[in-house]
Amino acid sequence: MKPLRKSLSLQLLTGLLFFSIVPQSIIGFIAYNSGRHSIITNVQTHLESAAKFKKQAMKKWAEHLQHSLSWIANEQQVISRTNVLTDAEVSKDSHKNAYQFLATEFNRLVGLGHVSQVFLIDKISGQIMVSSNSSWEGKFRSKEPFFIHGREGFYISDIFWSLSMGRPNMVISGPVKDNQGNVLGVLAAHANFDRLSEVMLEKIDLGKTTETFLVNKSNLLITNTVFAPNGAFKKWIFGEGAQRAIAGQSGVDLFLDYRNVPVLGAYLWLSDRKLALIAKQDVSEAFDDIASLKKKIITVVVSVCLVIMLSGFLFMRRITDPMQKLVEGVVAIGKGDLGYRVGITRQDEIGVLSRAFDQMTNNLKATTISRDEKEVLLKEIHHRVKNNLQMIQSLLSLQINQIEDKKLINVLENSKNRISSIAMVHETLYKSKDLAVIDVKSYFQELAGYLYKSLHPSESDIKLQCNIEQISMNLDSVIACGLIINELVTNALKYAFIEKRAGQITIDLYCFDKTDAMLIVADDGVGMEHLKRHSGEGSLGIHLVHILAEKQLEGSININQEIGVTYQIRFPLKT
Repeated sequence: MKPLRKSLSLQLLTGLLFFSIVPQSIIGFIAYNSGRHSIITNVQTHLESAAKFKKQAMKKWAEHLQHSLSWIANEQQVISRTNVLTDAEVSKDSHKNAYQFLATEFNRLVGLGHVSQVFLIDKISGQIMVSSNSSWEGKFRSKEPFFIHGREGFYISDIFWSLSMGRPNMVISGPVKDNQGNVLGVLAAHANFDRLSEVMLEKIDLGKTTETFLVNKSNLLITNTVFAPNGAFKKWIFGEGAQRAIAGQSGVDLFLDYRNVPVLGAYLWLSDRKLALIAKQDVSEAFDDIASLKKKIITVVVSVCLVIMLSGFLFMRRITDPMQKLVEGVVAIGKGDLGYRVGITRQDEIGVLSRAFDQMTNNLKATTISRDEKEVLLKEIHHRVKNNLQMIQSLLSLQINQIEDKKLINVLENSKNRISSIAMVHETLYKSKDLAVIDVKSYFQELAGYLYKSLHPSESDIKLQCNIEQISMNLDSVIACGLIINELVTNALKYAFIEKRAGQITIDLYCFDKTDAMLIVADDGVGMEHLKRHSGEGSLGIHLVHILAEKQLEGSININQEIGVTYQIRFPLKT
């Protein structure tokens, strides 16, 4: 939200996006829902029609089987040969010729592909006299419903499990009558379910995943399917649609099929055949048009939004570009560049504002010194302060040379070093390219080096180590830290190694917790007690360190005396 509040361009662009995207999205959402409902309804209607079409196709298939059997049963030659077979007084040759004719005719009918077996049954005993499959001849079927009903008229059985055949079966039967209407025998045929599978698999132009199939009340698949091309009489179907149809329901809905795949399907219960008929299509394909509609709506919405955004952007540029120039002008003038000009010549309100701004800049330039001039003046000030401090140092040096009191000489030497530490800051600023930035690392290293060369006893082996980070500090903090380092390093060089000829003085300065700095001055000398004994219990130097740390730097000071003396001063960074 912060960038939005800071940018007029973003605010205008956000407003345009909101007032273009929100209405378009609402319209697109309404159009998508309406289109989706229409597409789903259309697919459901087609699937329901497909189921009804397949129901009619199955009915025609059954009627065709009945018609084919009726045509054979009413053919005069079949009637005459059947009469011969049932007449006990006919000669064996006539009987044999009649049998061969009927067997040939039955096999011809099987060859047409609609039935798998045709046979003629004796009207009284129920024994099979002639069959397209000779192994069935001589078997008795007197108790079968198709024989009993077939003597009275044409009959089509339900699809049932045949124990003798070891698979589901459907039988079509009817009487063979002579010209006087007397029943000579019962003609029966087993339906060829391969043809029924072909009827169910015939394309209905709804898609690649569309399929129709039949399931009996025991959940056995009766016809092959697209995804189970050899599944007839081998696969059990427990899909939701089949379960609902077997329960006597009919409808169209979304459900999981026998593959556990989401489908949109129609299911019917064929009560006359005791079969469930399923017509279904995978949801992924059925809703392809919905996905296409969604893409089209999104494309239209995005296109309209892009046109609005582009138009709004071009309009916005006419407002924000001049405003940006004015902002850049304010920033430039704030940095001291009084030569900046907006230079907008338009005749509208923005043009008037631009000319007024440029006139204001001219007036400021006429009454204000430049930044470069200010830099030169500040450098000259620092240079003169440094020279004045060095002059004071020189005066103190002359005074030291004229007195013999060692205590007084020591006091003057300490004052001279303090003045030197302040002078070095001004010299560092004078040499710096940017007066706002002090090279802290170079300054403290130079100060420590100066003290080491001035006070280091020639006969001792004292090492000086500086670990200074380049951190940003203001002038007051730098001077305070310089004076602290001056006092502590001076004391260490003078008094910490009186009884030791070797040791180390360490100066550390680093950023602490991002907002604070830590200054550490440590030595491994003889310790605080010896320091007090030689420098005095309440020496000016130690007192000055506490004042600078707590008052000037507004920090805290901690003294550790485990090994030598360690001063830890933590103070807030001020830039």
